[in-house]
Amino acid sequence: MRLLENHREEVESRIRELVDDLDAVDRKIAHYRRLIDEGLDCTERAITDPDELAQQRRTDDHR
Repeated sequence: MRLLENHREEVESRIRELVDDLDAVDRKIAHYRRLIDEGLDCTERAITDPDELAQQRRTDDHR
């Protein structure tokens, strides 16, 4: 029984780590989506080159 309880604790720990990782990825997605929506580069400066702006907005997602 103790073996199963230990295994359960390990699985719960991994799940918590994965949830934390997923939260971090979600924050990054939100950050970059905001930059794209506002037409900013990674240093938060406005992108003025139309070709660069079009390239930044290219995506394969279906949001």
